[in-house]
Amino acid sequence: MALSLYLLGIADTRPLKAFVAGAALCSTSLGTAFTLLSPRGLVKSRLGIVLSIAAMLDDIVGLVMV
Repeated sequence: MALSLYLLGIADTRPLKAFVAGAALCSTSLGTAFTLLSPRGLVKSRLGIVLSIAAMLDDIVGLVMV
């Protein structure tokens, strides 16, 4: 999300469009986290639980912003 606003000058667009693009792209962390943790068997570990919760919270915030 912050990266989309940071790259605003390069894209030559308005801040609202950059914010919407960043909000739309930030709701992909849950699937990515499970894709990376599942083959290694880390989903039920302490690290996997913390990362899953952080990904869920990130997705919720992103969806609320969208």
